[in-house]
Amino acid sequence: MKKATSLITLLILLSACNNFSNEYAKSQEDLASARDSICILQKQIEQLSYPANQRLDNINKLIQEGNFESAQIELKNLVALFPNSKEAQLEPNLKSKIESLRQAKIEEQKRLKALGFKVLKDNMTVSIGDVCAKFNGFKTASTFVFDNDGYEYRYRQADKNCMYISASMNITSSSSNPKLPECAIYFVDGDVLRSSQVRFTTEFARWEDYGSYLGNDADFNNDFSKVNTVKFKIGAEIENEDLKRPFVVILKKEGVLERKMDRYATPAVRYSGHASFPSTLTIEDVDKSGQYVVIKRYNFDKL
Repeated sequence: MKKATSLITLLILLSACNNFSNEYAKSQEDLASARDSICILQKQIEQLSYPANQRLDNINKLIQEGNFESAQIELKNLVALFPNSKEAQLEPNLKSKIESLRQAKIEEQKRLKALGFKVLKDNMTVSIGDVCAKFNGFKTASTFVFDNDGYEYRYRQADKNCMYISASMNITSSSSNPKLPECAIYFVDGDVLRSSQVRFTTEFARWEDYGSYLGNDADFNNDFSKVNTVKFKIGAEIENEDLKRPFVVILKKEGVLERKMDRYATPAVRYSGHASFPSTLTIEDVDKSGQYVVIKRYNFDKL
């Protein structure tokens, strides 16, 4: 009887403890929920105590200081909290202003970096092993003229909104069959020169007569096995808008253009090949490496 009484008492105590534990857990959940609600309310009060007009003033201040990322964050919060305010209606104009000023800042930074290229000079004579290339007569025109045979000449017409940059290139070599260098156009882009993907084509400047142009007769003046110096013309087509930008004509100091003979082509002799030009060049690449040479600069007064 005494054992039964003790067991009943123990069960009552365990039941009471279990109820107390459940009530305690519930009270803790309620307390945590209340704390979360208080935090949310405090945050809302803090946000609403910073009204739309003050946020707009701060956005304009950040824009003026050039802190565009913070200005965008402030603008996003303004629209989220006060979507119907007159300040929020200015969002498109503010976004446009921020982006415009951001781009202007980027361009100015590029311009300042590009000042390093002011040290570059034109090099109209370049030696590559036993090959000496002399350039002159750079001009911009709608046509690229070459292969003059004394009676007529050949030319390429630029597409609309484009022009040709051309020049004379005289190659002197002691070799009977030298390889010639190739030139390309690079734009000044901040602290690098960026490839335009435009390369100069190389053509003979002249022929003895129409028969030698066709390959019916030999033209010793266009044959390095007969003479030391042969005259060429180089030309590259470039868009008019790009002509306004600072850019350079770059020569890679490497013989890549080889003499080819095709009796069915006109002219029957031509030079072809390609140099491996990188997508970008640094000031060190063109001023110190000895691999690349600036032949001609354009619009450097705009740097």
